[in-house]
Formats: sequence, C-alpha cells, structure tokens
Amino acid sequence: MTALERCNRWPRANNCDDVAGEVLTWYECGDTALLDPLLGASAHSDGSMSDLLGGFLGDLIVGHPDMLLRHVSRRSASEQEGIGQLTLDGGEIADDQIPKVQADLKRLASSRDKRVAKTAKMWLRVLNETLAANAKQQ
Repeated sequence: MTALERCNRWPRANNCDDVAGEVLTWYECGDTALLDPLLGASAHSDGSMSDLLGGFLGDLIVGHPDMLLRHVSRRSASEQEGIGQLTLDGGEIADDQIPKVQADLKRLASSRDKRVAKTAKMWLRVLNETLAANAKQQ
C-alpha cells in the first residue's frame, strides 16, 4: 500500500503501473478494502496507469455504481471530478452500456445521501459533455 501511495505524489515512482496492476489483482481476488487506495491513485494517474485504472473504474461504474459513487463521494471535489473523467471519458465503457450508466447516475442523483447525489450529478455532467464532444467528432 505504501508503494501505491507513492504513486499519488510527484515525482512519481517508475513502477506505478506495476504496483497499480498488482493492487488491482488483489482487489479482484476479493480484497475490497483496496478500493479507496485505488481511487486515490486514480485521482492522480496519467499515461498507461490511467488506462489500467480507467478500465477498472469503467467496469465498476457498470457493475457496481452505488458502491463506486459511495466511495468516490467521500473524496474532495477535485478528486471526484478527476476520477469521474477517468471513468467516463476514457472510452472504457462499452457503447451499449452507456444508457445503463446514464440511468444509474440519474437514479443516484436523486439519492437521499447528499454526497452521493452531488457526485452523481457531477459525473452525469462529465458523461454528457463527453458524449457531446464525441458526437461532434463523428
């Protein structure tokens, strides 16, 4: 975990991709306590580490949106935004899953948990901006 935390600072260690990949493997094997450290790394990732973590987050927003937003909503607004962009505008979500993600975010935007609702609204904005930008490019 210390190695992953070093990936949140500049200058970043050279092995951050490897560290993040190993922590993702532990998470996928059932160590769900690793989600928050992975979110911390996601908020500050770039390059191939962003690709790796973006795929992971794309899978989470499709499969477990409530859990993901509950955890993300505990972070600062700037981290929420960065994680949302990594999750939603990296092309990691299959086109046929976008309507599900939109519906889930709309549902969560009405959550009784105000933090989750605020994060869901932010992420819905990010997703809609991404979709609009992609439509202009086509």
